[in-house]
Amino acid sequence: YDPCPVYKIKYLRKISKLYEGASFGELALIESQPRSATIISVRNTHFAVLNKEQFNMLLRKVHEERINKKLDILDQIPLFRGYSRSYKTRITCKPRVYFR
Repeated sequence: YDPCPVYKIKYLRKISKLYEGASFGELALIESQPRSATIISVRNTHFAVLNKEQFNMLLRKVHEERINKKLDILDQIPLFRGYSRSYKTRITCKPRVYFR
């Protein structure tokens, strides 16, 4: 019995080493494409598996938390106290322009 028959795959190539808390496969979910790599664990591992809907819900939650942190900072600045939360959200989410 070979406990790890995957090492017999002829064209196996190590691309990255992931550590606890790392994620993978998000590009496949974002682009609605098949994943581009296979993950092989060298230790006993627990995975959280998300479908596209769950992934998008998680992204929205993270995005909202980031916006709320920025709004909390703006709320502490006297200049922004008179503005509505929706206005502060709009200026917080404006795309940034970078100059070279």
